[in-house]
Amino acid sequence: IEALEADNRKLREENDQLRIENTRLKVDNQLLRDEIARLKNLPPRPPFRPSGMDQATSDKAVAGSRKPARRRGPKGDTRSATREEVLPARAPPGSRFKGYKDCMVRDLVVRAEVVRYRRECWVTPEG
Repeated sequence: IEALEADNRKLREENDQLRIENTRLKVDNQLLRDEIARLKNLPPRPPFRPSGMDQATSDKAVAGSRKPARRRGPKGDTRSATREEVLPARAPPGSRFKGYKDCMVRDLVVRAEVVRYRRECWVTPEG
């Protein structure tokens, strides 16, 4: 039994030495790969980041850790006006009606309301 324990101890020490040497060789190998990439003008390796598998399996990640998407573009209430007013234009005689130009104004009158002012557009006989 003592002989087996001695052999076991010897093998463990040899295993530890081989692991240390293996780690050193891996580091040297990576340094050489980086040097080759630098000489070939290749882009550097991206930084090492954890995979995130541990975070994905935690309870916090399951409970909806995603942020709501940020709204882009114009506000949605510009399409619906609570009140509409048409502003008449003084057009010279002989002009023809071309349409309206809309302008949305948000005003605060005890309650929020969006007013669309419609200004008449006319084309004069001169153009």
